[in-house]
Amino acid sequence: MLFNQRKHCFFISATMWRTLVFLLGIFGPVVLVGQNSTPSSDYEIGKKLLDQSESFAPNLDSFFYFRQEALPYFEKAKAWEDYVHCHNGFSNYYYLNEDFERFQASVLQALKLAEQYLSPIDKAYGFAINNCGAAFVKRGDFRQGQEYYQRALQIALDRGNDKILLANNYSNLGKNFRRMGDFEEASIHLKKALQLQVDSFGHQNPQIAATILALGHVLRDGKKYREALEQYRAYLILKKDQTTPTKRDRNNLVYCYQSMLRIFIETEVKDSAQFYLQQVMQLEEEKSSSKVVQSFEILGNWHHQNQDYQKAIEAYQQSLEHANVKYKAYEKHVLKGHAFFEMGTSYLAMKNPGAAVEAFQESLIRLAFEFDSKADTDNPKVENLISLPKGLDAVLGKAKAFFMKYELEQVPRDLQEALKHYRLAAGLVQELRKSFIGETSKQELGKKALWVYEGGIAAALALYEMEAKEEYLEEAFSFAEQNKSILLLEALRESNALSKADILAEDLERERQLQIDIAFYQKKIARL
Repeated sequence: MLFNQRKHCFFISATMWRTLVFLLGIFGPVVLVGQNSTPSSDYEIGKKLLDQSESFAPNLDSFFYFRQEALPYFEKAKAWEDYVHCHNGFSNYYYLNEDFERFQASVLQALKLAEQYLSPIDKAYGFAINNCGAAFVKRGDFRQGQEYYQRALQIALDRGNDKILLANNYSNLGKNFRRMGDFEEASIHLKKALQLQVDSFGHQNPQIAATILALGHVLRDGKKYREALEQYRAYLILKKDQTTPTKRDRNNLVYCYQSMLRIFIETEVKDSAQFYLQQVMQLEEEKSSSKVVQSFEILGNWHHQNQDYQKAIEAYQQSLEHANVKYKAYEKHVLKGHAFFEMGTSYLAMKNPGAAVEAFQESLIRLAFEFDSKADTDNPKVENLISLPKGLDAVLGKAKAFFMKYELEQVPRDLQEALKHYRLAAGLVQELRKSFIGETSKQELGKKALWVYEGGIAAALALYEMEAKEEYLEEAFSFAEQNKSILLLEALRESNALSKADILAEDLERERQLQIDIAFYQKKIARL
């Protein structure tokens, strides 16, 4: 969430708004600013106009207009905190109106002004940093967005006991940890946000419901299905008595049903899956929204689960079409890349590895900056991937497809490509281990790593049988050693947990914070 809308006792209609604009054009802003007196300074005029913008916040055009009116008064008064605050509001306006090109430009302008006029401890500076994080996340660059979110959180911590601001920052970080695949850290941050929100608002605030929903998504992605369903049901209970749901509320309801549907598809509870699939498709309103994109993806998962792979591919293609409309301003986007990845998975299930390779290559094109090659032998640079987990999925998919293609057609080049891609996948596993903080997330990565190492062993041994070169035996041995190290780590975790049983809680928390710092700086070093 970019900013919190206050509750108000009135709402300005479009007709009233046009009348007010006309009156303002005749009489100037003082007519609305003061009741029976004229403000005595530029700052006071600007401040009252800013207050008017907050009062009119449910009407976004009114919100934007009054902030524009306030801007020159703050500039004359050199009230830079409020001046930047107005620019942050413009960013919020463009975001909520889904004008993402102007949102990007507005965010950069606000940050430039914040860096020029404010101290990093200032609240408006923190909001500008936070909005930059949102801008990078919106374009699918989660790693860059995470750096800004971490900076915004540090500013909030330095400011002291603003629980609402801290909750917002913990929530943003938690949601982005989820996007980056670190579900344990996502859960930790969202639970912190939830506690701060409960302390501030009680249990019935809309922000609390939104955080509960986000926590459910994290638990679902981490395959903690029972706990995830508990969160979703808690969300539905909070929302069941809402008489005037907003567009955001309706969207979140769809996301809740979508997530429950994913769980029932994954656990093969088909009756429940069919019921929630009907609920989701009936609730769709916009022709191309992010929830429509995901609904067609889920429909594809449903067909794939039922082994109707051609229908699955058609659903994924529809998901991609809607993503291309929704995110037309972004050539590179995670949802676009994921749609192609899902197509590739269904092509593999159909024993069509050639089509699968093409789909996985298209996925990588959408997942990496400065990469547009359709040549299936080419891959992006690791540092250009906007999502390492999704990049690993696509590269591993290509490796499996090349190996299947070799088994079906016996072309040596395909086997060479399979081994090359398993090598690249192994490198991505190592990069992800550096960026993941939580042990649970590393365990999930370890399970995927086993597929990488076992596939690498099979490809290397097949090449040794074909060419009798010792280097392939050595490579198979290297994959085997990495495989053993993963299994050894799994065995050590339990004894490691037992060895920590007598350590003070504050010392464990200190260790965890240091791990966060280490991971953060490792990522910064990797970008140098």
